Amino acid sequence: MSMPSDAITPRDDPGEPAGSAGSVEGSDPGAVAALDPPDGGSLTVINQINSAVEGSVVQAAIVHLHPPSLPAPPLPRQLPRAPAHFTGRATEVALLDGLLDAPPLAEPGPVVITAVAGTAGVGKTALALHWAHAMADRFPDGQLYLNLRGYDARSPMTESEALGQLLRALGVAPLQIPRTAEEQGALFRSLVAGQRLLIVLDNVGRSDQIAGLLPGTSSSLVLITSRSTLSGIAALENVPRVFLDVLDSNEALELFGRIVGPERVDAEAAQAQALVEKCAFLPLAIKIAAERVSNGSYDCLADAVRELQAHCLDELSDTDYDQARIRAVFSWSYQALKADLQQVFRLLGLHPGPAIDAWATAALLSRPRRAAQKALRILRDVSLLEEPRPGRFRMHDLLKLYAQELVAKESSRSDRGAAQRRLAEWYLCTAEQADTILNKHRRRPSIDPAERPRQQRVFGAPIEALDWFELERVNLVETTRAAGERGLHTIAWRLPLFAFTYFRLRSHWNDYMTTFDLGLRSAQIIGDAFAEGWLASNLGIGAKETGQYEVALGYLEQALVIRRRLGDAYGEGQSLHHMAGVLEKLDRSEEAEEVYRASMRFHRAAGNRYCEGATLISMGEYLQRNGRRREALRRYRQALEIHTEIGYLFGQGHALHLVASITEELGDTAGAIDAYRRALDCRMRIGHAVGQAETLERLGTVVAGTGLREEAAAMWREALAIFDRLGDIRADGIRALLGVVTGPDAASGA
Repeated sequence: MSMPSDAITPRDDPGEPAGSAGSVEGSDPGAVAALDPPDGGSLTVINQINSAVEGSVVQAAIVHLHPPSLPAPPLPRQLPRAPAHFTGRATEVALLDGLLDAPPLAEPGPVVITAVAGTAGVGKTALALHWAHAMADRFPDGQLYLNLRGYDARSPMTESEALGQLLRALGVAPLQIPRTAEEQGALFRSLVAGQRLLIVLDNVGRSDQIAGLLPGTSSSLVLITSRSTLSGIAALENVPRVFLDVLDSNEALELFGRIVGPERVDAEAAQAQALVEKCAFLPLAIKIAAERVSNGSYDCLADAVRELQAHCLDELSDTDYDQARIRAVFSWSYQALKADLQQVFRLLGLHPGPAIDAWATAALLSRPRRAAQKALRILRDVSLLEEPRPGRFRMHDLLKLYAQELVAKESSRSDRGAAQRRLAEWYLCTAEQADTILNKHRRRPSIDPAERPRQQRVFGAPIEALDWFELERVNLVETTRAAGERGLHTIAWRLPLFAFTYFRLRSHWNDYMTTFDLGLRSAQIIGDAFAEGWLASNLGIGAKETGQYEVALGYLEQALVIRRRLGDAYGEGQSLHHMAGVLEKLDRSEEAEEVYRASMRFHRAAGNRYCEGATLISMGEYLQRNGRRREALRRYRQALEIHTEIGYLFGQGHALHLVASITEELGDTAGAIDAYRRALDCRMRIGHAVGQAETLERLGTVVAGTGLREEAAAMWREALAIFDRLGDIRADGIRALLGVVTGPDAASGA
């Protein structure tokens, strides 16, 4: 029903009944044209007149208006295009597939939600879109997609903004969208109830961003991506999470080859491998580098590798598109942090090693350990750190470069220097504590009370100290290196000496030689002759243990000259002891015996029982090798008595093993077995891995001679496992023994 706009004109007449001219009941006059009928139905108009009218009027009590029908909104198909060059991720795709292989989504129950988490540039969105496109036909009612902008140059999308977009995608007219997020969420859940929808919520920043975006029934599936672990919603909704790591080497090369061409990868294989390593196997970085190679930015892959080596972040940010600039992508995570956490992230860039714990972080930050631990966990939860094992945190290589850039720009030189010193002092003092637990009898460098951190780690048993050293081994090497580079030379020369016992117990001779060489350079730079003599002598020990006898002799002679000049009798006795062992290896036996005796005179004159016992053992080994068993056995027993007296387990285990070896040679099987078992006990108590393997090998041989072949084989298997772990060539000999006792198949599988 329609009429000219001037067909009805109001007339003021107080006598007319109250009402509304041509209005919807309950609405303001004139509001009819501005309202849409609900669900495309009709409007019922109560035609009441509340004032006088002039002219010809035809009045109807109730008017039904039927607006023209609107077409149904199209099914939402909002997924962005599938990623090009998608590579790898078979395990993660299988995990996502498992969501659909579970009981049908339409069964009653909670909505199925999963989250893909990982650091910037690792390929979370690529995985989500790759999988979503592959599974789109399993969701006939449509696919919804939202970029929540949790980590983005733009502000994060609010929950209300997100719900508005979702409702419009489902066909709700703008004027019908409720005003509050709570009402929007209720309408959204009503509309999607019972529908089979795939909803991809990409780049989520926080759990509260998406709490209202989740359907209320299990007919739909929600796939979330975020740099955050979203622990809040994960706990409340029992969300399974898929954590993405960087690609493995083969996948990284495959991705690179898909862009530049596999033939180029084959032609420059070594450089291609180096390039993906410089990109830290991060998919985004590999794609950026590959595109630059493809567009001719480099003449060859070697050029690309050199540029990445020199200017990595510059090379990976040289593009006009923020989403493909490494610095921009990283900056969105950084800018999302509060100021104090930004400082933590920056300072972590100063750590020289691959992983850090809360103790070292507390020293670096000069904060309580609990505060440091909380900060590390927050950075982990937003994928700026990884936690490969409980309590150990590491930063992705490219993120570490970014943190180093930030700390250089935003922290003063003095603040950086203070943080670096605190960290180096913490490693120095903690290594000293751990070394004291392993061997309290060694001479050690002194530590100034001012160097000791406020929060000091305490070790209760040797195995705890060994475990700490094992975890921190690479950090100790890199801290020694960094201390020398940063001018902290008094730390750089002392730190290797505190790791001496550990390196020997676990046979980490490469790290031993590296750290002592670095320490020697620092001692020479500051002109500390005492330290120089000490470190040169220890380098002689390491060179002897690695079979470099001429090199070892050179270091020990250098040390002797310095120690004699300084009147360091303790040190001179030690250097003579180790020189004797080297001379014997060089077939200078007569000289060796005389040098052993000279070393013994120094130790006894100084009352140095620890070094006296060690030299007695070495003299005994010399005598045993020269067929003088009874003399050797006497030396071993003297050494065992000294080491038992002073409580030196390493020396007790060594002496007992050698006593057993001579007892075995003399035909006393029962005595040999008893001594080997006692030696094994000592070596196990201090975690002397190579010593355990040596004793197990010999004990197994003696036991096998008594006919207990299965017991012997069990001992050899233990020894084999240790030698294999250490990369010791003696593992082959153990395999041969096992092959004789149990057959070649059992030996190879041991």
